[in-house]
Amino acid sequence: MAVSQTKNQSDNSEFGINFQEYSRKHVIKAANLFGAVLASLLPVIAIIVLYLVEGMGARLGLVALFSTFFSACLWFLNDGNMVEVFSATSAFAAVQVVFIGTNG
Repeated sequence: MAVSQTKNQSDNSEFGINFQEYSRKHVIKAANLFGAVLASLLPVIAIIVLYLVEGMGARLGLVALFSTFFSACLWFLNDGNMVEVFSATSAFAAVQVVFIGTNG
């Protein structure tokens, strides 16, 4: 990431001499990369964890936990509205429940 110093070393700003300004474009690219990696890994991690856990109660609890985390990620990392978040979270939970039902 490109970093540019906004104040000279001799300038006395309210932020001090170590204040750095990051390019908005680079921050957005980093956030998009983080979101893409998280979106790719979360379903896979959920299925692996559900496969390794044996108790049905623990599996159902994990479905609730993963669905909540998925919903929070969509809400905070995306500009979607409530209907989109609810729809995607419902689909994600349904995939997990189908996996539990066929692998139990």
